Amino acid sequence: MAATTFFYILIALLIRYLVSLWPYSGHGIAPMFGDYEAQRHWMEITVNIPVKDWYTNSTENDLNYWGLDYPPLTAYHSFLMGKIANYLNPKWIQLNESRGFESYDHKIFMRSTVLVSDSLIFFSALYYYWMILFDSYHSDSDHFLNNLLIPSLILIDHGHFQYNCIALGLFLWTVICLTKRQDFLASILFCLAFNYKQMALYYSLPIFFFLLKRCYNRRSFLSIISKFIIISLAVIITMVILWSPYLEDFNTILQVVRRIFPLNRGIYEDKVSNFWYCLSVFIKVKNYFTEDQLAWMSGTLTILASSPSCYLVLRQNTMKQLNFSLFTVSMAFYLFSFQVHEKTILFVNVALILFTYRYKFMITWFSLISTFSLFPLLIKDNLITPYFTLTIIYFFINKNSLKLDSNSRMKQLFKISILCAILLNTISLLMKPPERYPDIFTLLNCLYSFFHFIMFYIYFLWQQWVEYRRLVNQNQNHHDKSNLNVYTVIRPRPKIKTY
Repeated sequence: MAATTFFYILIALLIRYLVSLWPYSGHGIAPMFGDYEAQRHWMEITVNIPVKDWYTNSTENDLNYWGLDYPPLTAYHSFLMGKIANYLNPKWIQLNESRGFESYDHKIFMRSTVLVSDSLIFFSALYYYWMILFDSYHSDSDHFLNNLLIPSLILIDHGHFQYNCIALGLFLWTVICLTKRQDFLASILFCLAFNYKQMALYYSLPIFFFLLKRCYNRRSFLSIISKFIIISLAVIITMVILWSPYLEDFNTILQVVRRIFPLNRGIYEDKVSNFWYCLSVFIKVKNYFTEDQLAWMSGTLTILASSPSCYLVLRQNTMKQLNFSLFTVSMAFYLFSFQVHEKTILFVNVALILFTYRYKFMITWFSLISTFSLFPLLIKDNLITPYFTLTIIYFFINKNSLKLDSNSRMKQLFKISILCAILLNTISLLMKPPERYPDIFTLLNCLYSFFHFIMFYIYFLWQQWVEYRRLVNQNQNHHDKSNLNVYTVIRPRPKIKTY
């Protein structure tokens, strides 16, 4: 490992540690506290009650108090962390007696579990992607640092408190395996990713169509069928292993699914920068449609917004097309799908970093806006200082890429965009909202972010189409040249004199 890369890793770890010294979600706020307590409570539940009852409401497992609502791999991870916690201090996870437990030692333990998970899974995937996989093409430790210091990833996992780094790291390892044509292993890793956090399903359509096309591109019918069966077996076996405690009873399976996909919570639960919440500012959709109708509508819109990108992946089976599609489709899911949370923007952001070598300017811009979209949440968590500090650090480490962008109009738009975001942040902190509109600043944040997200979706969908046409034209030119008659004389162009 180069000294520069090692230094960048130390810097990234130090920044994460410093952020972890600040408050976490729900710190000292009874009776429900926040995501920190949710993660601790899941350790308590998984260690103290049978695995088949983890998702079932009971006297020992009150689902109204941070009941498990992530897939089984999250629960198994909580079980592992809970066993370690129980070894260190049983009071941390004592059944029904440890609710809201907060202590200095416990905070160190909890923060350490995120830091270790981040280092082992997310850091390693980024390092392999940039420093090994593309070593002969465009390896650059600056890309590695750019990805390590994206503010939203650090603020949510190490500030707010979550383990998104695990699902996101598994997703990156999936892309690495696809790049190396290790499709069987990629299928297993992707199953692990969405069985840790269901939001990884944002990537499912591009990966499905990409693998389907790879199967179709095989030389013979037998090889097509065999590859399809192998990939299918990888998915089925992984799913069966992970879901095995719940497969005995169909009602138990349904209960787990309902917890993971809570349609009863409505099309949006909190204020988020997507289509449904922003539309509700003008039209109260919940008053006109039932939850089932909204679920169908959101599903239809999501598929429609995802279809152009998926079609291009089917037509052109390249990693570059897949990378485009992973962003545009995940952005479509964030904008239009059912029950989206503001923190889900992390999954869109990580899909985009695969293009750091080519669109560093746009990725920097998107990362800043995605962090801005989390500002109302970070105010609640008392993470304002880390928010501004990390944003400034991220801006300055990418300052050269902003200067190098040749499009002067794009630069002007970027400056206006960021200045307006700073202005909205400042107003939110210094001004008191009117009594009639207590959430006006959050609303403005959502609308402003939503506008940007729509523009980024359109921009990268267009870039995907441009890439598609470029390869089509390239192949056509190659085909035309190969069909030239052997007797055709190709005369060189005459040189043009310059005076």
